[in-house]
Amino acid sequence: RRDVSAMWLGCFVGVLVRYLLYAAGAPAYLEEHLELNSPMTSHSRLRECLFLLAGGSSPYVGGTCHHPPLELFLLMPFRDAPALVHFAVVAAIDVATAWLLRLLAVSYAAARARAGRSWAEASVELKKPDEGEEGSCKEAHEMKRTSAAVALEEVISADFVGLAYLLNPLTIASCVALSLQNAHHLAFC
Repeated sequence: RRDVSAMWLGCFVGVLVRYLLYAAGAPAYLEEHLELNSPMTSHSRLRECLFLLAGGSSPYVGGTCHHPPLELFLLMPFRDAPALVHFAVVAAIDVATAWLLRLLAVSYAAARARAGRSWAEASVELKKPDEGEEGSCKEAHEMKRTSAAVALEEVISADFVGLAYLLNPLTIASCVALSLQNAHHLAFC
């Protein structure tokens, strides 16, 4: 079994950064940025949709609600909860997405290992040596190409893939802005 301590440590750091930014009052500055929120992901619009739905009227009549019905159904228990609970849900969604991306990277690495050398050769640029080159140059070129591919695979581990998502500044900012776009990322995983 693989060691996942680096991933857990990265998740702890990612969640800690999110909570520190949240406690510092960053949501007030980030909630209205269009780079982070849209009508489909906005926390204020979600609260309005849930209020209308709880009141017995259709949230889609006035044109202010753009959230999918399933999302409204799943978030209905949180309608009266404070923003901190919504933030905790969004942060948990980020962690779940990072773990799923890590699992996808592990599956990819396993499939690549099962495919063998032919897969590795297909992922590296193939260049035929000139006819006038000697055998030693050809061997040096082959070794250089193989070592570059191996070095790249060592750098981009499954933990790196998951943590690249979790520690991405835009992902952190959208979480702190209480945006539900991260739920859409989870749906794609």
